[in-house]
Amino acid sequence: MDVTAKRTAPHEVPPGLLRAAEAVLCKAWEEIQEPGNAIDCNPSTALEDEITFALQRRLLDTLYGEPKAITLFSKEHFSSVERGAEVPSWDGKSIKKKPDLVFRLSSTRPYRARHEVYGIFAECKLIEPGKGIDLYCKEGLKRYVIGEYGWSMQAALMLAYVRKCDTTPKNLGKYLLRRQEEFSVLDVGAVRPCCEDRCEGEAIATKHDRPGVAADDGRPSGAIQVTHLWLFVKVSQN
Repeated sequence: MDVTAKRTAPHEVPPGLLRAAEAVLCKAWEEIQEPGNAIDCNPSTALEDEITFALQRRLLDTLYGEPKAITLFSKEHFSSVERGAEVPSWDGKSIKKKPDLVFRLSSTRPYRARHEVYGIFAECKLIEPGKGIDLYCKEGLKRYVIGEYGWSMQAALMLAYVRKCDTTPKNLGKYLLRRQEEFSVLDVGAVRPCCEDRCEGEAIATKHDRPGVAADDGRPSGAIQVTHLWLFVKVSQN
């Protein structure tokens, strides 16, 4: 077995940890929608950054202060969840790119992997009247494709906070299939339920090439798989 290959970017995200991140995000989403939640966030009226901040608080509470509710989401595997942490673009022309959330992985960081570019990156976008899939892709998803962040990883997350509209992951899939060249689309998966039972959201995975983007050892970054979590604001809160 070639041990060296496992030490170089682009790095694989352990599938179990990727599922754990998805599950705990869905759990946190359901919790911040509960009336009178301790975070004091109402997703039906809150700004995008306020929702993301509320999610991060719940994620950190779960990681540090509560009995393990999600398998593998523990301090053994995750060191922190950062919000708006500055990271470099793949070519170093910018050192101030700010992914919305980064799940820092503690137990699986490969030898010599750079801390700031290793983790499960999650970009978050509000989808509502006036803010649709076009903005979600051009100001969110495309950041992975052109290597603004996540360029040293093989997988990442996108979160859609959907309110006051009926846009679904199926709409996203159709949009990307019509714009395969623009977003370097290699594959669009089937829509599925989120992996946390309580969550009423939906998910879809898409795969994208990253032409011209290199990892931190000079190797091409290659394809990235992005799991899109579609998180719906409950009608009762509108």
